[in-house]
Amino acid sequence: MCPKLPATVEYIVSALCEYDHMDNLILERILREYEPTMYDLKAYAKFDHPVEESYGRSILYTGANFGIYVMSWNPGDFTAIHDHGHCEWGAVYFLGDAAHRRYSLRGNTLHLETVETISAGSIECICDDTLHAMGNLDSAPFLTLHVYGSNSYRGNVNEDAQIYELDKYRIRSTKGPAFLNISDEYCSTNSEGIQTDEETFADFAFFSRSFFNRIHNSQKHMNNLLKISIFLLIGLTACAQNAGYTDLNAAQFQTAIQAGDMTLIDVRTEGEYAGGHISGAGNINMYAPGFQERLSMLPTEKAVYLYCATGSRSSHAANMLIKKGYKKVFNLTHGMMEWSNSQFPISLEQNAQVDNTHKVEPEEYVKLIQSDTLVFVDFYAPWCAPCRKIMPLIDSLKVQYQGKIRVEKVNADASKSLVRSLKMNTVPYFILYKNGQMVYTKPGIFTRSEISATFEKYLRTKQ
Repeated sequence: MCPKLPATVEYIVSALCEYDHMDNLILERILREYEPTMYDLKAYAKFDHPVEESYGRSILYTGANFGIYVMSWNPGDFTAIHDHGHCEWGAVYFLGDAAHRRYSLRGNTLHLETVETISAGSIECICDDTLHAMGNLDSAPFLTLHVYGSNSYRGNVNEDAQIYELDKYRIRSTKGPAFLNISDEYCSTNSEGIQTDEETFADFAFFSRSFFNRIHNSQKHMNNLLKISIFLLIGLTACAQNAGYTDLNAAQFQTAIQAGDMTLIDVRTEGEYAGGHISGAGNINMYAPGFQERLSMLPTEKAVYLYCATGSRSSHAANMLIKKGYKKVFNLTHGMMEWSNSQFPISLEQNAQVDNTHKVEPEEYVKLIQSDTLVFVDFYAPWCAPCRKIMPLIDSLKVQYQGKIRVEKVNADASKSLVRSLKMNTVPYFILYKNGQMVYTKPGIFTRSEISATFEKYLRTKQ
């Protein structure tokens, strides 16, 4: 007999049923309002899942057009690389620090785009074209809550999701689960011919090794993986596709767009665009509904130049255009941060409303880091999704190390002079100071265990 639904999940179900049309913004707000805990979900934990299943999967609720699941992650558990079938909206709520990979598909060639750690308390939104893998490369088990739904499809929205089995060069259609080495009972169709590059395959061999070690007492399967990985690494994949967009630094980007006869697109939010953009750029907000449709309306005969704040969003947009057959696509590698640091001209909208919260000038910063206490500085931006994801962890560190380490926040968007002086071109970015001297830097997000180890190291050596 299934346990009674936790109260938080009942609230989430009730809230979802109130909407005739759902999207990820509404879903994220609902999950934030009724944040589930490990205690809420423990009755559905499946840490004792069968060895041949690469993670634990439990169904909490299935409705006409959405389902809610709990996934259990032992150390070494990981999903296959997969998309999400009929899912039009969805999200994962993380109750532990998870390893996460994002991918793009160009023709029949799969490419690894990002390797990241998603912190506990974060929400990762999902849609039908999300292509990713996730799991536990840490030492402690944890749970995740998954919500998948559709506004147009009735039934199992995860049905017909695609699983990419790189070790077997094939794609399988699943009836729901996304297990590594998935059994035939969960699959409906197979297709052959998926290709990849050496970096993507080597990473796949890395994160799947624990699972394959677990299901094979001998090393036969892993040896095959490693042999293929070595072949890839020494360049025996000459047949792999290399077509893609071109990254340009700020100087190259400026020279190119001055030549004219091209399309220049800013993929940031309307607020970011109003607060400062490159003259002549159009604005297509990557977070807005219908982004891909609007992007694909750009003329194909002209070169397309894309930028965002740090180069991350625009690189994803560039990949989308390449998939749609655009031949001349260029990306500003480090976005507006590099453009601003290079002191190239920026246009402002008359209605621009700049968020000056946590604005710090260079002279203020010098005073801020001069302290007998260790000072940890979090450079963030209001538009930055990874910054928002890691904020709960930063706030908890501030409480945990109160009196030992000062935790300060700096809004990189509002503190352009300071960012330029530090030659910073990405957010989030973290710096630890000891006696006014920089002793540790970290671009991107981290796990609690990683940063705690760093803090403890410098607390022990503090004079």
